Amino acid sequence: MIKYLLFDFDGVLYDAKKLPMEQYLFQEALMFWKQKTGKSAHEIERLAELYWRKYGSSPIGFELHQNVPIASLARGIDYSLFQRNDNLRIALQKVSIPKVIFSNSNRFYLDAALQHLGIRDQFSHVFCVDSTKDSPKPNIKSFENVLQSLQASPKECLFFEDNATHLATAKRLGFHTVYCNHPQDISPDADYSICCLDTQLTTCVTSFNGNTNNKVEPIRKLVFLNDLKNKYYDMH
Repeated sequence: MIKYLLFDFDGVLYDAKKLPMEQYLFQEALMFWKQKTGKSAHEIERLAELYWRKYGSSPIGFELHQNVPIASLARGIDYSLFQRNDNLRIALQKVSIPKVIFSNSNRFYLDAALQHLGIRDQFSHVFCVDSTKDSPKPNIKSFENVLQSLQASPKECLFFEDNATHLATAKRLGFHTVYCNHPQDISPDADYSICCLDTQLTTCVTSFNGNTNNKVEPIRKLVFLNDLKNKYYDMH
């Protein structure tokens, strides 16, 4: 039985392609670090790629390893760009299971963005990089810390994530996993893949909890990845 829904933020609870806040913070971090150190563009690009591969986020790498004050830079964001999403709010309200943010972003950014989206009150906990600086996702310790705080087992958690590397760690630990907003990609570590959280959340959660009396009409059929996994391995 699912007891907690865990959500990444960027790329899951809003469309990061339409609102590239990660890119904004990345550019601000690069400008700050270049002015501070005078490093070459080549060195900056090398580190940015290294941090992206390690954390799924270049800004957090610059914060952890180069002392770039991402939290301070985040205060310069125009948070009004995060437009209220009543459809997402309704979808979250329909699910009575406690909902949790589990993100590598900083607390100020998350609180401000969630407030502007109109969904901050839908989450009982917010786990962010401020509390896991020594071990952000995909570090196993960050997942274990969240489980310990929630007093939950991986099998009791359904994890919504758009980063395949983070999803792989969760799956290896025994989480139920949902790959978000990658309709053209296949992740062998995902149980489900969804394209629209607003319309598919209730159906997805109901399917995991085994309720066959679901009265919510699935607007768009979920892609159950067992079949896709077979195709994936056939191609490789």
